[in-house]
Amino acid sequence: MLRTFVRHASSSVEIQLLQDIPQVGVRGEVLRVSRGHMRNYLQLNNRAAYIVKGQQPPLPVVKREVKPVVTKTKAAEDVAEPSAVKKTATETAKPAPTLEDLGALLQKASKRKDSVFGGAQFQKSSSSDAALDYSVSDLKVIPDHYTHTGKLPVTRADLAAVIVKYTGIAVPENQIRVNHGTVTIEGAIEAAGEYTWTINVPADQDSVTKKLTIASK
Repeated sequence: MLRTFVRHASSSVEIQLLQDIPQVGVRGEVLRVSRGHMRNYLQLNNRAAYIVKGQQPPLPVVKREVKPVVTKTKAAEDVAEPSAVKKTATETAKPAPTLEDLGALLQKASKRKDSVFGGAQFQKSSSSDAALDYSVSDLKVIPDHYTHTGKLPVTRADLAAVIVKYTGIAVPENQIRVNHGTVTIEGAIEAAGEYTWTINVPADQDSVTKKLTIASK
């Protein structure tokens, strides 16, 4: 006995979705799906209907909107990057410290043993102290005659801040001596006038002396 096998002309059929079905399509959309998928899944619970040739679909036909995928090119990233860097730099920028700020920091110097230098007392620290690791040549950039126009009184911290301003070196306050003529000023400078100030340089066993004018403001 011979059996005749009939093969369908196409393994897929055209259907219309009657419901929104995730991963498949939206209600009213016309699709081509496999016969098995239609018969075993979509046709169940009235999820989809066959499209019959020569007849209108059961529902108005809906075309699903496909959003284009935008890929950022390397050139676009390179252009955007400087702006991001600029914004970050702007957000993190901080104002430069003032002389008063630097002076306040220098006031926190630790106590050191006394030693006599050039007729005035200076504090001596251990040789490993990085705060004293500077030389006479480092201080040459400080003007030979410096005029201070800030408000009175002028403290050692103010003068230490001047040194930081010109050299970037945080000289301890107790390494600075101020004289008015032959008189050593022990505390802050209370009056305008002409002075000299001496900076001790332990690393060179030397010192640097400059003229100092305190101008009334």
